[in-house]
Amino acid sequence: MFLKGNLPMGKGDIFSLAMAALIGLYSMTLDPWSLKWWIAVVIAAGIAVYSGAHVVWGVLPGSAQSTMRDAIWSPQKELRGWIRGALLGGFLFLIFGGGYEINAVFYKPAPIIPSPRPRPVEAPQPPAPQPLPPPVIAKPPASPLPPWVTNEEITAAQKLGRILLRFPPDEVSKMRARGSPIDAYIGRWVKVSGKVSLPIRKKSDAKSSYLIVDITSNGQFGSINIVFDGKIWENDLMVMKDKQDIVALCQITDVIGQGYVVNLIGGNCELEK
Repeated sequence: MFLKGNLPMGKGDIFSLAMAALIGLYSMTLDPWSLKWWIAVVIAAGIAVYSGAHVVWGVLPGSAQSTMRDAIWSPQKELRGWIRGALLGGFLFLIFGGGYEINAVFYKPAPIIPSPRPRPVEAPQPPAPQPLPPPVIAKPPASPLPPWVTNEEITAAQKLGRILLRFPPDEVSKMRARGSPIDAYIGRWVKVSGKVSLPIRKKSDAKSSYLIVDITSNGQFGSINIVFDGKIWENDLMVMKDKQDIVALCQITDVIGQGYVVNLIGGNCELEK
């Protein structure tokens, strides 16, 4: 058939141009400048150029065609069929997987990075045992203090007709300091224990003589003066040294003073030996 301009265009030329158009449309769906895009563009351009060249060939003079045919075509095969078949095969190769093989050659897959292994969860360790506290050594209970006056001493005083108080003379002095009445204790007997505070004072009159001894002790409340009959106890008292221990039974004769200045006076004292 002949189109306008008297250009001879056969069915093969129309088919080739249609294929070139389809490949061009296909290239528009590919990523620009990628390898598959270039292959599609080259094939479409090759088919279009070949078809155009074939149309131009048809309008050449017979002498020109004979000269070029002898130079290009081999006696047995037709160049046009080979070129058209090669271009069509390349297009089919591109459509049905050729691009995948090319990508496999030119593009290496990204290395597979193995996911990190989960770290084993360590079981919680039991807390370290705490050191035991040092053993508490129980102290033996303190021995109770011996009574100020024993039952034997009270019994012995009763045999002499005396009432012996069970507590030390300090208790009577404290009652006097607090303003409590102490008349009930005047004339009672009390046990006095402490240390001699020299000098021992001596008083006498026409009928009798007396020795006055000042007593001191730890925790003592007020002062204590005890009076002995000099005729009976002089030899025992006058040889005593300062701070020497002394124990005596005395009869409370008076408690004088007030507040913390209290003086207990004991008479008719007898040394305990």
